[in-house]
Amino acid sequence: MGNKKLKSDLLTIFMRLKDEEGKPFSDKFLRDICVNFILAGRDTSSVALSWFFWLLEKHPEVKKRSTISLLKERMIWNLKMLKMCWYLSHMR
Repeated sequence: MGNKKLKSDLLTIFMRLKDEEGKPFSDKFLRDICVNFILAGRDTSSVALSWFFWLLEKHPEVKKRSTISLLKERMIWNLKMLKMCWYLSHMR
């Protein structure tokens, strides 16, 4: 690989791993692993959410796509409920 360093963040490490059958882990498994690490500690959760909302504020196109994605996934959320979310409705 030459002088290139391999990324060593947790997601990348888990993405390189294989299950017992030698297959890559599913996106759902990888998502669950990431959520598990985020929720592993109080401070970690609050910092992660703070950065998440800060990044959404700085990138309105991502905010819009995320909102559309939530609606497309037919989650419990609807547009009225999203508008009631203080952080989402007060970012400008």
